[in-house]
Amino acid sequence: MARRFTTASTAPLVLDSTEPDVLEAGLQWLGGRAILNSANLEDGEAPGSRMDKAFTLAREYGAAVDLPAHRRGRPCADVEWSCVSPHRLHDIATQRYGLRAGRPHLRRPDVPALHR
Repeated sequence: MARRFTTASTAPLVLDSTEPDVLEAGLQWLGGRAILNSANLEDGEAPGSRMDKAFTLAREYGAAVDLPAHRRGRPCADVEWSCVSPHRLHDIATQRYGLRAGRPHLRRPDVPALHR
């Protein structure tokens, strides 16, 4: 799909998959014009986790990362809880992976996307 849209769109495209191989295949076509909608803490933050792979791919390919609202991927029960996971992911992304908060074209209004 990414190959088909790489020349059809000038806007960044969102890659949404829990499989790092799928994300990387899309990133190979989109380069620095992608937003990953796949970083979460569902299986932890250790090396080899999905979060680790998503942030590593974002750094390698210059992609932005859209942070989720809840670490289990479900709707949040309250505003306070909805900020726990995104803020933790933000800290990990900026401190461990060297990604920085920014203002890409598309993002959730309450949580900054991360990009290189």
